[in-house]
Amino acid sequence: MKLRVTRADLPQGNLEHWARVLLRVAKFILLLLVAPVILIVFHNPLDAQTAMRDKLEQLKHQRDSLAQERDKLLRRKDWLEKDDAYLELMSRDRLNRQKEGEYILRF
Repeated sequence: MKLRVTRADLPQGNLEHWARVLLRVAKFILLLLVAPVILIVFHNPLDAQTAMRDKLEQLKHQRDSLAQERDKLLRRKDWLEKDDAYLELMSRDRLNRQKEGEYILRF
């Protein structure tokens, strides 16, 4: 009868033990490196930042157009209050008003 020696019966070598420890440490370091990459890939703040910048530009454009409209209306209000010639022109042109005995010809 032959005696068979299995691997479990042999004493574990020092080199093999350190190789297993090194492999465990390498797996842990790899996990630490892969986790942030996964977070960056699935949560991309640049898309949100770009959308917010686009919205900011749109709101600035809207603000500028509303400021221009406000200035236009303020000028018109000022003209209506202070300029009699403008008031007469607007009443004749927009409201189709005329003086007695006056004929308006439109082309």
